[in-house]
Amino acid sequence: MKKWLAVGLVIMILGGCSKSEKVADSDLRSNSRQEETANLAKEKTSKRRKKTKLSTESSTSATLDEKSEKTTESTEEKKAQIEKSMTVFCDPDESQEVGYFNDGQSFGAIVPDFKAYNKEDAFVILGEPSIIVTEKSELVARLDLEGSEMERIKEEFQKEKLTESQAKAFMFQATDIKLVTEMGLEVEGLIYDDPQKPNVYLLDGEVAYVTPVIEYLEFHGRLPLK
Repeated sequence: MKKWLAVGLVIMILGGCSKSEKVADSDLRSNSRQEETANLAKEKTSKRRKKTKLSTESSTSATLDEKSEKTTESTEEKKAQIEKSMTVFCDPDESQEVGYFNDGQSFGAIVPDFKAYNKEDAFVILGEPSIIVTEKSELVARLDLEGSEMERIKEEFQKEKLTESQAKAFMFQATDIKLVTEMGLEVEGLIYDDPQKPNVYLLDGEVAYVTPVIEYLEFHGRLPLK
């Protein structure tokens, strides 16, 4: 589950420049230390170098094996979770309920994280979309406060399928996708004419937002189906 602010993604993206500078500076320092280490190593005896090399190779091999095992376990676990949920978009994280928050100092929303799903997964769950939208102006219009996605959220709330807090949370999420679309990031909309099916918005190939038609969503705090 993610905590989103209406400008959350914008801050993350703009903050990337500063982070990159720090990483670059760290790399330069690392290279300098490596050169010093290499010079000191040349002064060691051949026997000492051989022992060090053997020790390093052994340590590196063990570390790589450990990382490989963890990566394999993580990938398999993630794949298993998705394979269990190919009829709905499922966020298995139950640490926080989906909803809007305002503590007087900050405000935002806890929303489902469906980025484990891609376009092909959406086709499996929902079938082929009626249209695929990539035009920025049309995507922005759909995600606007007066757009069709906001109307869909209001409809689900009026049907008592979403709490007021959940409806606000999904509005925040839709607004974030609108903002990154305006910034020129790669957003794609899978639009379904069937009113019983949600629309799906992909960011860089991953599912970033799904219209909250709860028959197709699983998340912590979801109201029971009637």
